[in-house]
Amino acid sequence: MSVEFTQYLRPYGKPITVLISMPEDIENKAKQLNALGCHFDIEELTTGLISMTCEKDEDTYSSKLCKNGPEVVDNVRQLIDEAFNKIMNC
Repeated sequence: MSVEFTQYLRPYGKPITVLISMPEDIENKAKQLNALGCHFDIEELTTGLISMTCEKDEDTYSSKLCKNGPEVVDNVRQLIDEAFNKIMNC
């Protein structure tokens, strides 16, 4: 199972699509968020940190900042859970 992110590549922010493997429950939450118009973005900052967001229009429902490496997967899980809980509990 995987979740689709738009990754912005340095130095000019060229967008590409990347898939991040997630458990089925997280993928299902991501699909529900996508159906509501949300999208997921991810990029490596010049500091080497990874920035990721879940947004819809001008609203950011969740954002995470972490080191590049194994902790990215856990932060993706947290990002989706937080956004899902904010939107579904409104």
